[in-house]
Amino acid sequence: MDNNVRHKLKAEQLDVPLLLLLDWQHLYNRAIRQASRLPKLEAPPEASEDVHDTGPTDEKSREGKQKKNNGKRSEQEDADYDMLLAQVTKSKTAGVDREHIEFAEERLREMRKQGMHVNEGCNKENLRELMQWGKVTRCESTVDNEPCKAMPDCPCNEEVNCGEVLQIVPNAVQQCLREFGPEGDRELFDELSGSASAVEEGSVWKAGGKLIFSAFDRNQSVQALTRMLNNAGRTRCVRMLMQMVKYSEAEYGGYVTAIQINFHLTGESFHAQHRDIYSAKQRAGPSCTCTFKKCVGTVCYTVGSSRQCLLETMTDTFSAIKPCGADCTGRRERRWLHSGDAMYFNEAWNANHTHGIPAMENGQDTGPRISVAFLLGAE
Repeated sequence: MDNNVRHKLKAEQLDVPLLLLLDWQHLYNRAIRQASRLPKLEAPPEASEDVHDTGPTDEKSREGKQKKNNGKRSEQEDADYDMLLAQVTKSKTAGVDREHIEFAEERLREMRKQGMHVNEGCNKENLRELMQWGKVTRCESTVDNEPCKAMPDCPCNEEVNCGEVLQIVPNAVQQCLREFGPEGDRELFDELSGSASAVEEGSVWKAGGKLIFSAFDRNQSVQALTRMLNNAGRTRCVRMLMQMVKYSEAEYGGYVTAIQINFHLTGESFHAQHRDIYSAKQRAGPSCTCTFKKCVGTVCYTVGSSRQCLLETMTDTFSAIKPCGADCTGRRERRWLHSGDAMYFNEAWNANHTHGIPAMENGQDTGPRISVAFLLGAE
C-alpha cells in the first residue's frame, strides 16, 4: 500500500490532523532548504544511507545573505522550524514510520545548531532588556461596552446568559502567593522573567502577536515546565507555580490540565480573539502539539502592566446565543486587567464568547506583562 494512503488511514483512525501526512515532503523540503541552504531533498534516505551527510553548502552565498539581512531571519524561517517541530510531535502519535521521524529530528538538530529554534526577538538579551518590573505601566480601570447596534433587546446585549460564569478578581495573585511576600505579583513576574533567561534558549517562542514560555519541546503541561525549571535550579519559581495550581483547583474546581505562560514585551503585542480549546473536537493551529482533554473552565492570572481584554459575544455555530437578525453586530466589551488580577470563565461562557488582548495605541509606551493561564479539566 502506498505510504501516504497507509499513513492517512492511520491518522483517520486516530482522528489527528493530516497536515504532516499529506504534505510531509513539501514541508520537509522547504524547512531543510531554509535551515541550511541545502539542495532539494527528494526523499528520506534509505536505512543504509548516512543521515549526517547533508551534501555541499555554499558558504560564501550563505554568509553574504546573512550580512545582507543584518543577522535577522525571516518570519518564514521561524515558521518552518516551528511547523516542522509541531508536525514531528504529531507524527509520533499518527503512525508515521520511525525512519521518517528520525530523519526529520536530525534536521531539527541541524536547525538548532544554526540557532533557528530561537525566534526573532526571543533571545535572552532581548528578554532581559524588556522584561523588567521597572518598566511596568498601570492604567485606570474603565469598562467600555458596545452593545449590538441593530436592536436594543438583542440577545447579545444580555450581560450574563444562562449557565455563564465570568469573574475578574483583583489581587488574586497577591492572595495566592502571600507566603512569598506582600507583592506576590511582582515576585511572580521576577521569577518567571528570570527563569526565561536561565533555561535553554528556545523555551520562549513566538505565537501570534505574543510570546509563550514553556518547556523546550513546547509541551505545555505543568509537569514538563516544572521539570525544566527544577533542572535549571529555579525551585522558587516551581513552588510559586505549584501554589497557584493548588489555589486554582481549590477556588474554581476541576484540575489543572495545562498551563500557558504568555509574555507581552510591550503594548504593541497582542493575543488574537479566540476561544479556549476545551475538547479534541475543537482545532488549534497547525503548529499546536497539545493533547486536549475535556475542560470546564479557564483561570488566567495577570502580572505586570495593565492591559485591556476584549470580550466579544458570538452568534456562530459554537454559541447558544442567536443573532437578532441579519444586521446583528454582536456585543463588544473592554475590561482592564491589572497586575494581580485573575480572570475566570466557565465552559458556557467560553462557548458564547471570544476573548483576547488587543494591541495598545502608542503601544511602545506600555510596559511588559505576563499572563499565566490554567485550563481546568473535568474531575
